[in-house]
Amino acid sequence: MQTQVVLAFNYLIIVTAVWGTTGIIPTSVAVKEAEKIASDMGYKMPDKSVFFDQAPGDGRFITIDMYRHEHIIYRFAINQDTGQIVDPTRCLLFDTTSAQAFERYQQRLTGHPPFAVRELARSVGCDVLRLASRRRAGGR
Repeated sequence: MQTQVVLAFNYLIIVTAVWGTTGIIPTSVAVKEAEKIASDMGYKMPDKSVFFDQAPGDGRFITIDMYRHEHIIYRFAINQDTGQIVDPTRCLLFDTTSAQAFERYQQRLTGHPPFAVRELARSVGCDVLRLASRRRAGGR
């Protein structure tokens, strides 16, 4: 945290700025990223049988659930600092083209380096994270 003291119009103003500590990801952006990853994973978007809903988060992650025919398919937990996207219910780390692009964007925005995979796994309650780069053949 950086604090500056500024004298303006004969008033003492203390300005506190947070530089590169956290990025607050708007829900609309998180949903768009979830849609992109769903498409990367083999779902044709838009799909009338699919909907997205924000799940409660802990401040470190914004969480978007993806449902198809009212059954949860993925839980996209997006780290607010690094943009890394995991499904903590399945212990998946999304490693699609869209996920990688968003990670780079968010890390440039916040200045925060990516977490090591082991550290990221622990932060979402997983022993290990499996990479999910695209949906395996075999249907939905």
